[in-house]
Amino acid sequence: MYEHHAYHAQSSCSYWGPKIYRTSSNLRIDRPSPVSLMKARKNAQEIKGMKECHYRDGAAMAEFFAELQEDLCAGMEITEVDIDHRCCQHRVGM
Repeated sequence: MYEHHAYHAQSSCSYWGPKIYRTSSNLRIDRPSPVSLMKARKNAQEIKGMKECHYRDGAAMAEFFAELQEDLCAGMEITEVDIDHRCCQHRVGM
């Protein structure tokens, strides 16, 4: 159908589907790399690890929000930076 094709992997884009660019010498079709589709498939061990990670992160976030609520109810002034530091500390501690 097209005389010239070029397939490009996009490392910094978040779209799915072809984008078509016309140049004076050829037509380029920009598509996601087939390798990224293969990497998206997870085996049983990878799925298990992701689930365990989500459980640990959820527990850390629950502890963080409980602590934050206690401190806010106690009248403490907490900045956005304080919240970020505390949240990171809870996630690292799990």
